[in-house]
Amino acid sequence: MKLKYHRENYNPIEVNPHSIDSISTGMISPGSKILDIGCATGYIAEYLQNYKNCSVVGIEISPEQAQLAKKVCSEVFVGSIEDFEIQKQIDRYVKERDLFDCVYMSEVIEHLSDPWNILTFIPRWLAENGCLIITTCNVAHWLMRKELMKGRWRYQEYGLLDKTHLRFFTYETFRQMLLDNQYQIIDEGYSMKDIYIPLNLPFFNRSVTISGVIKKLFGDSALHWYRSKYKNLLAYQMVFKCVPRLER
Repeated sequence: MKLKYHRENYNPIEVNPHSIDSISTGMISPGSKILDIGCATGYIAEYLQNYKNCSVVGIEISPEQAQLAKKVCSEVFVGSIEDFEIQKQIDRYVKERDLFDCVYMSEVIEHLSDPWNILTFIPRWLAENGCLIITTCNVAHWLMRKELMKGRWRYQEYGLLDKTHLRFFTYETFRQMLLDNQYQIIDEGYSMKDIYIPLNLPFFNRSVTISGVIKKLFGDSALHWYRSKYKNLLAYQMVFKCVPRLER
């Protein structure tokens, strides 16, 4: 059986240092105790254990993927984070053992029916200096805008319009959701897919991006300004590292 979310011997930095997996796992401190919500087959957990000496507890809704995750995670809870029974199991876990240094929630929030509710009780699983690292995709990315201009909204197996997505966020709405739920953002990052300029010339074997043109003509400082100014247009996926602002 083919598993939707699985990678063998995965090292995100080696695969693509600019991917959201590389950026988000780079925000995790070595030796952390992690709750990985939506751990899939545990391929991120395996990387964190092997390369950052972390211990990982997983939550996974797919029994088939959870079965593989159990081989690498110290424990795996099978079910949805929105299930009350799973929430109670995590409550018991932290009461009997210990709180987590980090809740890692990558590409999960868009699959939830009520993500705002989930964000309200995650802090009770975090240690005093614990953090939430959370990622999602950006529905305001230029590729999506291009499709909408053509009147298209086509669900797919993967990507921005994954057919299992229930919620959609832009940079601003994702950031505001965290702020509204009493989180303080301490770091952020993006995987960029820039606007490209197709050049049908014999000596060009690839498209030229606007980033490439700006860097060539004006240097790194101009490139940084461009990507910062238009991140809601260019960011394909985004990650925020945040801490709860209220006492738990």
